[in-house]
Amino acid sequence: MIKAYSQNGNPEKAISLFRRMIDRGFRPTSSTFGRSGELEKALDYINNLPIKPTASIWKPLLAACRCHNNLRMAELVAKNILAMDPDDATVYVTLSNMYAEVGQLVNAENQRKLMKLQRLQKNQDVVGRK
Repeated sequence: MIKAYSQNGNPEKAISLFRRMIDRGFRPTSSTFGRSGELEKALDYINNLPIKPTASIWKPLLAACRCHNNLRMAELVAKNILAMDPDDATVYVTLSNMYAEVGQLVNAENQRKLMKLQRLQKNQDVVGRK
């Protein structure tokens, strides 16, 4: 429901439902915060995990950054993902697309060049090295 509310222009309802869930004892995840647009809370959640966050923990936050047009945080999240998984072409593509959307075409092209230098490719079904 939270995802449906937030994706259909009802972020207030998403946040309200989220808070009711917490009040009733449900434990949120970083993707719960991210979907509702509370990216800073998602980042805090990840940074305060009792374990070292993995790339799979960071990736939903990167997707939320894209959804909510937060390029600054996307750059930070991407850096964390690529430190663990430098072959993840989806990170480069996501950043490239975000840069292009805000008119930072040089940065967008730089992301594509990095992919090429590392011989990474993204196609419809498979992402990885050529």
